[in-house]
Amino acid sequence: MINYKKKPRTSTPEHTRKYRRSLREIPGAKQIHPGIYDDQKDYEKTIHGIKTAPSDHVTDCIFGTNLNGIKYFINEMQEQKYARCQREPLGKSIMRNYKFPEIVKEDQFRFGIDSTGGKHFQTNFILIF
Repeated sequence: MINYKKKPRTSTPEHTRKYRRSLREIPGAKQIHPGIYDDQKDYEKTIHGIKTAPSDHVTDCIFGTNLNGIKYFINEMQEQKYARCQREPLGKSIMRNYKFPEIVKEDQFRFGIDSTGGKHFQTNFILIF
């Protein structure tokens, strides 16, 4: 009969412990990405990015603004862009709402001038080689 003695488990080395799943499965513990595991703990106070620009206030929107000079020009450009977006919505063709005369609805009607040699094309051409 052979007696097998269980060897004690060796613990995970400190430099690889952060990659182990067992470290992430601790109930109630905050899961930290291995890339920041060894960093200083002030990462919760660190702010990344830039501060956003302040938005328009309600009073400016309701009571309007004084549109003189460049403000008038910028407002006109924004109004044109809005009108174009209403006229030409994305994914749809332009709706121009043209009203053509009744003759256009006939089957024999063609736009343009007949190019088969009508009175408009009775000129003499001289070919020079």
